Amino acid sequence: MRQIKKAISFILCFCMMFGFTLEAFAGSVKPSVDKTSVAAGESVTVTLTLDEDIANCTSFEYWLYYNSDKFTMTGSENGNSCNGMKISSPMTGADGAYYVVSFVDTSSEGVTIKAGTIYNLTFTAKDDISSSDDVSFKVKRESVMDTTWVEVDADKVTAGDPVSVTVTPAPATASYKVDLEGTQTVQMGETAPVTVKIASDNATTYNAVDVTLKYDKEKLALDTTSLGEGYTITNDASNGIVRVTGYGEEKQLGNAFTLNFKAQQVGTAEVAFTSAKVDKADHAISDDAPEATKVTDKVTVTVGGYTVTLSNDFDGAGTATPDADYTFTAKNTHYDYDVIAKIGDTQLTVTDNGDGSYTISKEQINGNITVTATKTAKQYDVTVTGNGAADVTAPAKATYGTDYTYTLTQDSNYAYTVKITAGGTEITSELQEGTANQYKIAGDKITGPVEINVAKEQTAGTITFEGEGAGDVVGGTSQNAPLHQDFTFTITKAADFVYAVTAVKGENTVNVNDNGDGTYTIAAADIDGANIMVNVAKNPNKTAEVYQYVKLNGKVMYLVVANDSSLTEGKVLTYDGSAMYWSEKYDGYCCLVISDKAEQEMKEEAVKHLGSVEGTKIEIDYSGDVNKTGQIDINDAQLVYDMYKPVYDDFDILSVERFLRADMNGSKNLTVEDAVAVVSEILK
Repeated sequence: MRQIKKAISFILCFCMMFGFTLEAFAGSVKPSVDKTSVAAGESVTVTLTLDEDIANCTSFEYWLYYNSDKFTMTGSENGNSCNGMKISSPMTGADGAYYVVSFVDTSSEGVTIKAGTIYNLTFTAKDDISSSDDVSFKVKRESVMDTTWVEVDADKVTAGDPVSVTVTPAPATASYKVDLEGTQTVQMGETAPVTVKIASDNATTYNAVDVTLKYDKEKLALDTTSLGEGYTITNDASNGIVRVTGYGEEKQLGNAFTLNFKAQQVGTAEVAFTSAKVDKADHAISDDAPEATKVTDKVTVTVGGYTVTLSNDFDGAGTATPDADYTFTAKNTHYDYDVIAKIGDTQLTVTDNGDGSYTISKEQINGNITVTATKTAKQYDVTVTGNGAADVTAPAKATYGTDYTYTLTQDSNYAYTVKITAGGTEITSELQEGTANQYKIAGDKITGPVEINVAKEQTAGTITFEGEGAGDVVGGTSQNAPLHQDFTFTITKAADFVYAVTAVKGENTVNVNDNGDGTYTIAAADIDGANIMVNVAKNPNKTAEVYQYVKLNGKVMYLVVANDSSLTEGKVLTYDGSAMYWSEKYDGYCCLVISDKAEQEMKEEAVKHLGSVEGTKIEIDYSGDVNKTGQIDINDAQLVYDMYKPVYDDFDILSVERFLRADMNGSKNLTVEDAVAVVSEILK
């Protein structure tokens, strides 16, 4: 390069001495690329183009800068602008790596560099690129001289703008996985589907597939002959090998295809990959399809015997084989069965083994078996025993599945114990609803000869508790009372409730003595073996009823009527701490409450507001003197009417007592009828 510059200087001096004439010229060298994006290993061609002729040129030199970390030049070709154009080896300067594209006219006569392609340079992206990046190719004018060997003005021959190329890592090569999925168990003659599935961690589709499977030819036979367009099946039945090839349009990952194998012999059989190749179409031009990773390389199919279909009356294996007798059992041995077994239309001989089981001999088994039956419930003898047998009326036969009824007429002076067995197993009977002495044995309990043993003995009577408070009786709701002894029982009394205890024996009342400590006693004279029914009534101490008394604007004046059975002498009921009034009409204490709550909500919570204080109850006067002047006149009627309208919506002007006096007819709400009632009192 240094020798070239010396020659250029010499020629320049020579030209200046002889005064050569210069011609004006102009142009621009511009870079362009055939791709704006390449991946690692791919190439891009950078073309340097001159857009106007450069006449009388003796020296031409441009530098093409590139990113040497990303690219390596792998090819170059001279263009059509100038035959003598050359390219240097790779160089590095302060501004980075570059190639020199240059021309020198050693004759100094000058040549014309034509508009067109100066040079094509091919760059290949390096393989180790790990991330995407934008890189540029830039041209720089280094020297352009005329025939006088003087630099042409910079604005006469320029350099075009850089061009940018995006370089990315190489796309991952698609890798595939294959999997076998199949039915685990089939019966003789049935079909076992085996599915080949294709998956991938870095691809979503595939085009070509070539799979070879080996199968147990003794136990399985390939039943599938076609898989549709693009697939070919080649089956070597003598060796148990099937090959499936497919190609064509893109296919989605997942189930690739399914082959059906027919079960032809009992046992276990394997279907396994021997080869599985999968690939994409864009590899077909240069590569062989690679082997896929085998996730599940085989499936095992268990082939059972011929299918046996049993009616719901029998239990037995679901299959039968020609090498063993087939035995099945009746689920319920309390029927007599007429059994019919068939293979197709052929009826088989079935042996009744006498113990509820039945057998089909192996010589008859050559296909799928169907077993049906008609059944008849068995009848059993009924016997009645025990010292109470005379009190029993019972039919002589009982049929399985049909409820059986007998009658036991009990002497009230005796306790009866009934023990029933069927086929030696103890069972029970129940008193039929609406009867006093008829008992039923459920039909499904009649599983053998029935014995009804009735023993009667005059012993302890039974005390039965009923009523709302029966659950509070210690010891349960049914208790034994020894004959001719006082019987004492205890009630665990709940707070805020009043208990009332009464008793009857048959139609006669039995006295129950309240001992005052939560215990009660029935005298020994009443404990004679007959059943005694004790009623334990349980009522709340406090009750509260709520009524809409007057509808106000957006609120309601509620009437609360309350009672407390535990209230003692000298005390009165209170509502939220205020004493309530006594009303003979309501037969209880009462007060008025103004609230915006719904009536149901008031009813649910009213009792929670009740209390009591020392005091004398004030009784409501319903004489008609509503305004409490001591005299009944038309103003009392007017006041009732105004209350109803309502003119008054609180108790600031009119007291609660005046409002309560206004319910003349005791309807628990104010109406014009109450005003009419006042007028009626005036006119008396």
